[in-house]
Amino acid sequence: MNNSKSYLQKLRTYLSTFKKIDKKDKPPKLKIADKKTVNIAVIGGICFLLFVGLMGSIRAITLSNQVTVLQNNLENLKNNSNQTQPESEQFDYRLQYYLNDFVHSYFTLPQDINKQQEQIKHLNNFYDFTPDIKSQGQVRNTSELVSAQLLTIQDNVASYRVKYKEKIGKDKNSEIKEYLTGFNIPFGKRGEQFFISGLPWFTSLKTYQAKQFDEKEKLQLSANDRLTEQEHKEIEKFLTVFFTNYTSNQDNLNLISKNITVVSNTKFKNLDYTYIKKEGETTLAYVQATFEIGGTSHSENFTFTLTQTDKNYFVSKLEHTIPLNYANNKE
Repeated sequence: MNNSKSYLQKLRTYLSTFKKIDKKDKPPKLKIADKKTVNIAVIGGICFLLFVGLMGSIRAITLSNQVTVLQNNLENLKNNSNQTQPESEQFDYRLQYYLNDFVHSYFTLPQDINKQQEQIKHLNNFYDFTPDIKSQGQVRNTSELVSAQLLTIQDNVASYRVKYKEKIGKDKNSEIKEYLTGFNIPFGKRGEQFFISGLPWFTSLKTYQAKQFDEKEKLQLSANDRLTEQEHKEIEKFLTVFFTNYTSNQDNLNLISKNITVVSNTKFKNLDYTYIKKEGETTLAYVQATFEIGGTSHSENFTFTLTQTDKNYFVSKLEHTIPLNYANNKE
């Protein structure tokens, strides 16, 4: 026991010789950058700022251009709207109705003297002011309007194509003559109402028929197809069935065609010309046929697009024309 205590005492004495030394914090060392490093950093910062400024300027210029384009588009749209506005007045059916009434009144003069005075008074009501007529020897014969077609309306002047009858002479020596003329009417508008702003005038009518065509543009139905006689007969037989139902029976027509409506009050007479050719799985048939309405007959041209089902044909498309080069395509 005494030995143990003696041993512990020695151990304590030995351990007491060791002392804990506190570690002192050293101040951080400052790193001093050299001049080259500082210059690189400054130049890099300046470049970055210049880059940001350049990108901002480009973006500002782009947005400015877009705004300018948008403003120009809006201005053009406004100008186009202003330009097309007067054109809409050309198709004002109220104006056309008013002008039609004036034309009818102008060319209608009854034979009865009392009714003539009423008609002249009615005609003068169209004007803003009754026309100042200096001539004292004007004569108006009994007249009747036959037809009137509005041709143009431009710069507040309406141009008509007028046909009218006029009684020339008196009693037994009188005769009825028919005239066709151009008739021009100046007019004005106040609010939603119209008026005739001056005396109308007569002009010669222009012809609107185009002339001097090239003979190469003429459709000639003289080509012969290359189908066998048997194939030709089969398709012509189908076309005859089609036209018979085309003028008589919608239910039957629906079985052999798509989206085609029966033509009423019409009778199919005969096939006058057929040119047929194959294009892959379809067959093209160029046809001229005669029809009759009442007692009058007429011809029509057709282009059929046919598809074959089993041993029959079906009309998948129908056009009321024959192209000029119908026989020039490869078969």
